[in-house]
Amino acid sequence: MIQLMSDSNLEIRSSFLYEVRRIFYNNSYMEIETPLLNPGGNVEAFIDPIEVKRTGIKKSPEDKGINRGRYLITSPEYNLKSQFVHSKRNLFQIAHCFREGDVGRLHTEEFLMLEWYRRDCTLEGFMEECRELLFALSNLPFVKNRFLLTDITVLSVEELFRKNLNCGLEFDDLCQYGEKQGYLRLQDKSIQPRYDEIFYIIFLNEIEKHLGNNAPCFIYNYPPELAALSKIENGRARRFEIYWKGVEMANGYEELRGRDENLNRFQKENQLRLQQNKNTIVFEEQYLECMDELPQSCGIALGLDRLLMVLLNESSIHEITPFI
Repeated sequence: MIQLMSDSNLEIRSSFLYEVRRIFYNNSYMEIETPLLNPGGNVEAFIDPIEVKRTGIKKSPEDKGINRGRYLITSPEYNLKSQFVHSKRNLFQIAHCFREGDVGRLHTEEFLMLEWYRRDCTLEGFMEECRELLFALSNLPFVKNRFLLTDITVLSVEELFRKNLNCGLEFDDLCQYGEKQGYLRLQDKSIQPRYDEIFYIIFLNEIEKHLGNNAPCFIYNYPPELAALSKIENGRARRFEIYWKGVEMANGYEELRGRDENLNRFQKENQLRLQQNKNTIVFEEQYLECMDELPQSCGIALGLDRLLMVLLNESSIHEITPFI
């Protein structure tokens, strides 16, 4: 069953999605659809795809069991990026996405993701495009949280930690701060946290809730240990995230190119999955092969339900989404 919504919220949601599409069409993007059901899932260690059990009998002699999808997508990234390589166009998609166990004020197991990719741009230029999109959407007539373009803040991760916590980004700096604040107990020096663990313990407890109180906040140039599928340059991962009202809205990359490096990142994520007693995820070979042809480009995934929630000054996405 769906979660029934009032006529007014249905109309607002419809208008919001129309305006999102209009902006992208006017900026020469092409909208495409990609499959929701895939033979492989998202490889990220801390995102769990929903596995689909295939119990029906094969109904066609042509069905050899090849490409029978086993996972609902957690984002359209792999399919959309693969098509992006071959289309020679800037692409966007508004996709239904699924993540197991994500339930709460800011989470539903099914949600809407806006994802797009632009050719021949730098991270800085792409962030500017994202700023203009958010500003345009904040000026829609039904919006309650408005801001000026100049209100948007842009900070590097290092600036953020030094300015707010007087803490550097080196592993020892983070461990010392975490131990001092009581987030870590490091008397047993043989047991050390991973870099991502200590970073996010501090970030989620000390920083995230204060980001973007008045207008969206962009944070960029992450430590290389948190690169995900972004390019690393001059010791920093060329990626950024957008926060507003303490809510994570989007995650953008200057895209990592090359099959081997993408495969290496996937393998590391699967190792982390094994450490957490999770199943490993099959790599999508079509995606990996495309990465040798990926042009200089940037891409981003933005949670539309969260964005609409904050635009309307609601406290939960359940107020504005039909997904339970």
